[in-house]
Amino acid sequence: MGQNESEAVVLSNGVPSMIHTPPVVGTIWLTYLSAGLLKQANPDRFPVPVTCNVVSGNYVAPLAYYFQVARWVAHPDTGLPDRFVSLDDGIHKEYYGNTLVRLGPYPKPYDRGFTNIVFSVHSYKKFRDWQLPAEANLEVWWLPINGRALERVHSCTVIAESFADPPAAPVPPPLPVGIARIADLRLGTSNGPIVLHYTSNRFLDRGELLQLPNYAQAVRESLEIHQVRIVKPRSPYLFWALAGLATLGAAALFVFQWHRRNLADRSTTSP
Repeated sequence: MGQNESEAVVLSNGVPSMIHTPPVVGTIWLTYLSAGLLKQANPDRFPVPVTCNVVSGNYVAPLAYYFQVARWVAHPDTGLPDRFVSLDDGIHKEYYGNTLVRLGPYPKPYDRGFTNIVFSVHSYKKFRDWQLPAEANLEVWWLPINGRALERVHSCTVIAESFADPPAAPVPPPLPVGIARIADLRLGTSNGPIVLHYTSNRFLDRGELLQLPNYAQAVRESLEIHQVRIVKPRSPYLFWALAGLATLGAAALFVFQWHRRNLADRSTTSP
């Protein structure tokens, strides 16, 4: 890459989340980091791994998060995708300020949607007990305004020459000074950190994080699935039965009050 450098924030269960995510970052993420998200993602609303030029048009600003339909075939051992595609919905979109507005369908046949992101692994290398991707490619296609055919706007190939264990766990500088409250994303999800803790003058290693007393509870809360309460329509017979009871109750109260008033009138007029 020479002097070209790219940065992205990647969480354990999320896509690269910088607003300007170039194809090389998305390719690396799909190749080696996407297994956690693929296990639990909704394929009908999948966050795109590339934000640059992912929406068709003459000029489209990069999006921090944009969702499309996606389909993939995962490797049985690693869960990483052997092949991944993402689909534009076929609706022409334009920016008005920071708002993405849907203007109408593209010309036929693209009005029914089209594939705009294609990722595939071409070869593998064995590392320990895994078959890891050795070469993978990602392409991004778009339809220019008034265009008659798709055009490829990005193509990126990642080639791994070798795999090796890191010499030591990385420690991000600078170290905390004094007592600090840490939100550690090494044990986090796309919703944020699982464990918040205090430490003094250093970062805890992963083994120490797993021994924190609030770790197990935090994991349970982050993975807890709350059942959605579904309000079912009531039977019309039940409605009319309740309405009838209310009517009878009101009528009985009226008769009781009327009878009581008559008795009172008789008692006051009797000699």
